[in-house]
Amino acid sequence: MRITIDEEKQCQALKLNKEQCTRDARKDSEYCWQHRISRFGDAHWYNNAKIQACILALAGILATIVFGLIGPTRSNQEQMLAQTENLSKSVQEIIGRLDPAIPEDIKRAIENIFLGILREKGIPQWQWPEKLQEISNRHQELLAKWQTVQSSDPEVDELRAKARRMIELGEYDKADQSLQDAIEIDRKAIQSQQENLDRRKLSMARSLASRADIAETKLEYKKAIDLYKEALHALPEDQQTTQATYLNNLGTLYHTVADYKEAEPLIKRALAIDEASFGKNHPKVAIRLSNLAALYQTTDRLEEAEPLMQRALKIGEASFGKDHPKVAIYLNSLATLYQATNRLKEADPLMQRTLEIWETSLGKDHPQVAAALNNLAQLYQATNRLEEAEPMYKRALEIWEKSLGKEHPAVAAGLSNLAELYRLTNRLEEAEPLMQRALEIWETSLGKDHPQVAAALNNLAQLYQATNRLEEAEPLMKRALKIDEASFGKDHPKVARDLNNLAVLYHDTNRLKEAEPLMKRALKIDEASLGKDHPNVATDLNNLAKLCQATNRLKEAEPLMERGLVILLQFARRTAHPHPNLETSIKNYTALLIQMGHSKAEVAARLKRLAPEMFESTDNQPKEQ
Repeated sequence: MRITIDEEKQCQALKLNKEQCTRDARKDSEYCWQHRISRFGDAHWYNNAKIQACILALAGILATIVFGLIGPTRSNQEQMLAQTENLSKSVQEIIGRLDPAIPEDIKRAIENIFLGILREKGIPQWQWPEKLQEISNRHQELLAKWQTVQSSDPEVDELRAKARRMIELGEYDKADQSLQDAIEIDRKAIQSQQENLDRRKLSMARSLASRADIAETKLEYKKAIDLYKEALHALPEDQQTTQATYLNNLGTLYHTVADYKEAEPLIKRALAIDEASFGKNHPKVAIRLSNLAALYQTTDRLEEAEPLMQRALKIGEASFGKDHPKVAIYLNSLATLYQATNRLKEADPLMQRTLEIWETSLGKDHPQVAAALNNLAQLYQATNRLEEAEPMYKRALEIWEKSLGKEHPAVAAGLSNLAELYRLTNRLEEAEPLMQRALEIWETSLGKDHPQVAAALNNLAQLYQATNRLEEAEPLMKRALKIDEASFGKDHPKVARDLNNLAVLYHDTNRLKEAEPLMKRALKIDEASLGKDHPNVATDLNNLAKLCQATNRLKEAEPLMERGLVILLQFARRTAHPHPNLETSIKNYTALLIQMGHSKAEVAARLKRLAPEMFESTDNQPKEQ
């Protein structure tokens, strides 16, 4: 899995937003404090020590409450008591570091609101600390993004000011209600005061967009989509740049929930507006280009994606310099596209450069560093450097768990990738629990019909197949195929992957007539999408050849298997690394030739003819690279 980055929000969050607030003991006994926030990708951190300490204290208190509510059994009572005691000590230490100026009633109010959200959404108590961290991050982002728009109605201004104060206190429902009241006042004023129409509409749009951000903070993506749509409808026609921002945000939300058809025209409109407003070489244009390219890559339009990524990278380097973290985003996107199009030599230096920039600028434990490690590990795995890939996967997973929480979708990606490496190295008992956990996280966070769920189902099904649990594997494969066909259409490489896996299972269960059309369809899709020399095509050819061999059609099998072997030999020449399937392909081709009546000497001569630089004259094994 690749880690998708919301480019617009990254660039907004990199702008430091400073606001000085003072305590007013005569008004509502509310307390606010100076804050400063930075956000890069999905990572959040707090520069203000008071806020950081308060949120950390709350996380510790919640953890203590969780263990208290669950209650220990007799068998684990001593362990639970020890855990509770340790947590209590941690909480006391954290509270001891808090600024005494922060009122205790404010802390209790924030605690109650956050707990209320968790209870209302039915979040299991053992997930509370991680979910609290996510809500806290979004809470701070919401304050950083807040925009003050002076309206002609003091009542609306007061309601928006009150909403801001309520957000600072974590009173989201009250903030939402204040914004809704402001919207209703503006609706009535729009009808009666034509001269103030544009200002009212702008105020209403801002309030709607703020409500959308609240909904996203509460993980309510569909509600956020609806509110952004209403904000766009309310926005005055002359607010073109704001419209582009809303269009982009709505498009990326649709991308997140895998509604790609809705996402594309929105991001394209945002791009067109910003090009007209700022010119074609503005940093905002680079963001739109990158988001559109990411969508094209997701939907297998790689030839359309590449020039957009190249252009975004060029703009980023010209605007920020070659070693800026934003430039690393574009480098990373282009590198993953190179890997998807089998240009691994071009991908490798870009991934290395991305990792170096992010480690230098963000620190070695930043979530973006984890994304770079994960992508580089996948490249190493593709080039059969599994010993180099494994520690990178483990380090990426550790960073994500610490920074994002153990139930974050990025953690699921790390678990899934590490589990697949374990499967490839025949450590199936280690792989299975990781795959199960990844599937559970993705189903919970993204929904049961998301493409990432299909990927997890496929991986788990292959493990079941490897452990001879074929009856358990088949329904998972069929469900994955159904999800991917609905998400991407019937001619996407991920659909080809699903078809191929199901066909191999049919082959293994002696349903050869059912397997063959699926294999042929998978081959056709991969050749059209990835090109005739892609390693996935070699896999398709090998599987189809094995089926022909099983049905005694040796003359049909031989050219298919030879062509698959040639593709993998070419891969080794290009990358200077043998493909993970090369050795198996050589063994399969050798066995087929012998079955067809060729002598060992003839087989050796045939292999040497295909790759004289890789084979000794008397040995069928490739030379060391």
